[in-house]
Amino acid sequence: MTKQKFIEEYLKKSKYKTKRDLYDQVSEAWKERYNEEWKPDSIRKFISYHNILGLEDKIKVYTVPSGDEMQITAKSLNVLTIEDAIRAADIDMDEWEVSAEPKPKFNSWEVTMKLKKNGEEIPATFTNWQVTFTIKRKVPFDYKEFKQELIEGLKDLSPPIEKYSFNIIMPREHLFVFNLNDLHLGRLSWHEEVKKIMTTKLL
Repeated sequence: MTKQKFIEEYLKKSKYKTKRDLYDQVSEAWKERYNEEWKPDSIRKFISYHNILGLEDKIKVYTVPSGDEMQITAKSLNVLTIEDAIRAADIDMDEWEVSAEPKPKFNSWEVTMKLKKNGEEIPATFTNWQVTFTIKRKVPFDYKEFKQELIEGLKDLSPPIEKYSFNIIMPREHLFVFNLNDLHLGRLSWHEEVKKIMTTKLL
């Protein structure tokens, strides 16, 4: 019987008040059946990694790009390795590779929350894991080439516009605001200044 199957079978008949009780009980039952030690802390990590208790794992992935490098940080219940984090971040490894420097960092902390079991709320402790590492492009990105391609692409999408000249003579000084797109965009005015009230309510 696998460890995961053993725990799942044990959960069907076990009675425990806290997760620490569960880890201790599984440890004792495992030693009794197989005559080998399985420490409670290892059981806790095993249960968290395999999500045996059915707690939804919300993976959070943060990326910090910097030129041809990018720092990846993954926080979750089940992401324990760089490979797990790469899958969670959906990184194209044909374009990127894991950098040896700076060295990857792995850390964890525990969070206690209430879960319902048999209609009762019991405190449960879970381990959150954080994996941080840096990836770099296999082929450096050519920003000059990208800029030129972008400019050429904009030229193809930009129709020629005829130039206009305005020769407007005003009898007296005026405050004139000319909005190219929407005549209401950004135009909030005060009656005492322009003889007309324009507010967000009127717009």
